[in-house]
This record gives sequence, C-alpha cells and structure tokens, in this order.
Amino acid sequence: MTFARMVNLYRNQKGAAMVEAALVVPLLIFIFASIGQFGFLFAANSNMVDVVRETARTMAVGEITSSEANAFAQARLIYPLTYTVTATGNSGGGKDVTVTISAPYSEVAFLDIFGVFGDGNLSNTLTMRCESGTCD
Repeated sequence: MTFARMVNLYRNQKGAAMVEAALVVPLLIFIFASIGQFGFLFAANSNMVDVVRETARTMAVGEITSSEANAFAQARLIYPLTYTVTATGNSGGGKDVTVTISAPYSEVAFLDIFGVFGDGNLSNTLTMRCESGTCD
C-alpha cells in the first residue's frame, strides 16, 4: 500500500458519524430515562409527604379517626401505586397521632434496569401532637 493511499484512507470520513451516533445515543437514552425515573420518584415522594402531613393534621384536630385515615389518605394520593397507610392515635386517648404511608420500590421504579432500587418501600412517617381535647 502506498503512502498516498494510506493518507487517502485516513481522510475518508464516511461512516464516522454513524459510529459516533452508535456510541453516544444509548448513553443519552440512559441519561434521559434516569432523569425521568428520578423525577417520578421525587414526585411520588413529594405527594406522599403532603398526604401524610394532611392526614396527620386532620387526625390531630379530630376531624377523622385512625380507622378513617386510610380512606382519607388513599383519596389524596395521585399516583397509581399500591400504597399502605397505617395510622395510630386519636382513638385510644393518646397525645400523638402517627401516620405512615409506604409504596413498594418495585412499583415506583418503572425503569429499574440495574436493580438499583431492589426490595423495600418508599415510606414517609409523621407524628403530630393532638390539639387539646381532640384525642381524649
């Protein structure tokens, strides 16, 4: 092979863009999917924090009892996940109410490619002091 032909092959850029795209596009897809996944995770967590706070406050002022807290919270959770709501207090004469809402990571993580989330729950718990006379 002559030197002139080797220089000509080096200058020939046909197909270089295709190879670069083949290397970069999967990485970009992964980055955008990760942004979407963590965005959904934070949005679901934010909704759970708001609902657990609202449920505990409503129980603390005596508008609902712990037996009604599940239906109250489920009506306010906006994402289609399987939530578990646990509420204690406001029926046994205690001074505090505690509300816990959890959802399995397997449902929250719609793109769990590398098994990052694994088993477990996304959970939020809040304990609030009862208003005077409402938990007696």
